[in-house]
Amino acid sequence: MEFREKWRQKGYELINITPLCEVTLGHSGWCNDINEPDETIHHIQIKYRGDVIANVGANGIFILDNRYVLFQEEDDFGNDFIIYRKVKEVK
Repeated sequence: MEFREKWRQKGYELINITPLCEVTLGHSGWCNDINEPDETIHHIQIKYRGDVIANVGANGIFILDNRYVLFQEEDDFGNDFIIYRKVKEVK
């Protein structure tokens, strides 16, 4: 797999943590346009071991922590993905 090999050459082994992740709603704030009711605004978060490591938005998944890396097919429109934890190889 070219993706894994690219990271191996940089000195990292990739561990698939996707099945261990939890998807939750985060609270972003309030929306109260003129003549509209006050409503909360939310976003989708991806958590790993209780920590938010990524957010999901209109343009796809954004990884927040450099200990993790996202794999997506370029032509997949962001539907299918794998989240890896980068582990420094010991030599």
